[in-house]
Amino acid sequence: MYELVQVEKHELEEILFIYERKNSLNELLMIVSEEYDNYLKNKILNDIKDVDNAYSSWWKKTKEFYQWNLPEETMLKINFQTGIIYSSHPLFENNNFVNRSG
Repeated sequence: MYELVQVEKHELEEILFIYERKNSLNELLMIVSEEYDNYLKNKILNDIKDVDNAYSSWWKKTKEFYQWNLPEETMLKINFQTGIIYSSHPLFENNNFVNRSG
């Protein structure tokens, strides 16, 4: 993995909130069985879609803000302890690898 950037505290808090909400909704969905009202299950599924959209939007906004030139298939991860974002591919500018890890 290649280190890209350490995000600001407010950015980290935003993605952490989205990530925790996503996990909580997925866990809630596993608890809700077919015996429950379909309304509740549908509400959870809709909330999961909304959170997935927020998650994708955060990553898209972050990529645009930092102006990363990464291949489409690049996987990005964030360390919630440090706020450092890692990439499965190196960052390129003008066809040259950019080492931003120090």
